[in-house]
Amino acid sequence: MTNLLSHFKKIIENKNSRFVLAQIIDSQGSVPQAVGASMLVKADGKAFGTIGGGLLEHKCIEACLKLVDSDNTAIFEVDMNEDYSRDAGPICGGSVKIFLNGRIQNQNNTIKQIINHSQNNSSFYIGININVSSMDAGEIVFQSNKPGTTGKDVFWQAIGPTAKMYVVGAGHCGLAISELASWLGFETYLIDERSLNASDVSFTRFVGRFKDFLQTHSIDDRTAIVLVNKGHKNDAEDLEACIGSDAGYIGMIGSERKTKLLKTNFLEEKITSPEYWERIYSPIGLDIAAVEVKEIAISVVTEIVAVFNGKTPDKTPLKCLKL
Repeated sequence: MTNLLSHFKKIIENKNSRFVLAQIIDSQGSVPQAVGASMLVKADGKAFGTIGGGLLEHKCIEACLKLVDSDNTAIFEVDMNEDYSRDAGPICGGSVKIFLNGRIQNQNNTIKQIINHSQNNSSFYIGININVSSMDAGEIVFQSNKPGTTGKDVFWQAIGPTAKMYVVGAGHCGLAISELASWLGFETYLIDERSLNASDVSFTRFVGRFKDFLQTHSIDDRTAIVLVNKGHKNDAEDLEACIGSDAGYIGMIGSERKTKLLKTNFLEEKITSPEYWERIYSPIGLDIAAVEVKEIAISVVTEIVAVFNGKTPDKTPLKCLKL
């Protein structure tokens, strides 16, 4: 889930609480977070999200708490170019400009509209008036199309569709991967023919075959597919169902030998082309010498996050994992 949408949902879920939204609207030099990063600060000092951690975040939270009981806005600037000493302030080597919005909790109707609009699974844009001398300072607007030139008063942020993860196989690894993916904000589905025993989970369970699931669920470039079935037969069938799709990530668990055998079969039977096969991440996950189930889940989901963030992960093989 996009960070800003997570903050908006937090505001709606805690309608009797007061918050300040902090957003990086400009930066220069070496800084810990990019423009657009945001943090939601509650009146009790608890913060959600991050604008970079450390002294920068500590100072920003202090500034937010000074605004939290008002309906005011402010520009908070931090210079991180101090010379090194043990008592120095931030020394990262850059500067950031952060907009503090103390009016955020007064705009629940607009926030609800944005949350509802985000469920359309399409890109849109959120703008916030950052002119602190304006009567409209802190006001949120949104629109479906890319905004034109609007001057410097409005800070626009593109919001993409929520990333989805289809985890096929409800063994220990599949369950752990689903839990971690859901926690990270993926719209997560765990798919298996077997009855799923897990209760009190934050993802959606589907009892049935992956091909049946795909009758009612689409695949796009914001979809990650994780094949962690109990055997190679099911993995092969499910891989065939999605290998030609637009999925942003397709990963399959198993050994190097299993991967080579399936590759040979898929190419000889002309199920796919060499170009499409090269999209497959198998063996799945980053090599962090994972042994425990939760470690394996971290290695897999980390690889997916890297791919979705435009990074090319090291495809060093993992050991074959027995489900």
